[in-house]
Amino acid sequence: GGCVECGERFAEDDLMTFLTVEEKDAVQLKLTLQALDQDPNVVQCPAPGCSCRIEKRNDEQHKSGGKQRSVLRVAPDGQELTLRAARHMQTYRLRCPECSTNFCAGCLAVPYHTSFTCEQNKERSEARPCRFCSAPLPPSAKDGATCGAADCKTALEGVCDVRHKSCKHWCTGVFGEAKCGPCLECSGDADEFCNICWTDAIRAQPCITLGCGHTFHLLCVRQRLEKRWPTAKISFSFAECPLCRVWVDHPQLKAPLNEIKKLQKLVQDSAVQRLKLEGRHKDKAGLQKYKGSVVDLAMSKYNYYQCTKCKRPYFGGMAECGDGVAPPAGGGQGGEQR
Repeated sequence: GGCVECGERFAEDDLMTFLTVEEKDAVQLKLTLQALDQDPNVVQCPAPGCSCRIEKRNDEQHKSGGKQRSVLRVAPDGQELTLRAARHMQTYRLRCPECSTNFCAGCLAVPYHTSFTCEQNKERSEARPCRFCSAPLPPSAKDGATCGAADCKTALEGVCDVRHKSCKHWCTGVFGEAKCGPCLECSGDADEFCNICWTDAIRAQPCITLGCGHTFHLLCVRQRLEKRWPTAKISFSFAECPLCRVWVDHPQLKAPLNEIKKLQKLVQDSAVQRLKLEGRHKDKAGLQKYKGSVVDLAMSKYNYYQCTKCKRPYFGGMAECGDGVAPPAGGGQGGEQR
């Protein structure tokens, strides 16, 4: 600022005498931040709303006696790094002390691009991704192409070959299905793990959206139905959605579900028959617990196993005597004969 009459600029010390303590602190902070922003060795945290400035690391910090220190070639998440990537991470990966954001001091990417230098990460982000594993593809690759890995080739053979009309994203459903499910790219679920296998993202394999609205790999659901109950005692929780416990329902599962429902009916009919023969179907407390359902009450009272020869269910004792214990040697007899 300066004099309104002669235009002579005021000295900084003179200006400061007219300011309150709070105003002086604000000016000093602004001057300090301006000085830090001009320092090439200082970087501002890129997180929105964070004004923290952090000093960059330099090569001298990684030397001991004039020699380059050994570099840890394992990332924080456990993946092994190349020497080049490890040295880049050692120099450029920073964590803000105020908001805990981890970022790259070179290109300000959030989070830090583990396993890649800034140049490699730029090429990777600009490249077309594999439709299933998101690996970067050559510039000449067409939209919807795969990286050529065996798993991705297999996925391409079974995945839906149409795009969603509204957003033009590729459908992640099953080839030949009558109706496509919701777009998982738009919902943000494409990169979420399948809640059955917990090893691959939803996009990595053809998937189905069940009647309850939850999405899983088709192969994972089929394998879950094929393995059936986890103990010797017959139970049907394996046919439920692992997230909401509603029975799975989808046209692709019609055949295996029909077989499971037939078996369930045999077990339920046998259990209800035994419950009535023993006079337990009038148990008021039990019926109240299961909201008046005689079937649910009967299923809670008895253990049933599957004959290893004829595959029919047979009575295996009271549930209160042991849940899921091993059946008699030889697998027992089929039908309701005990």
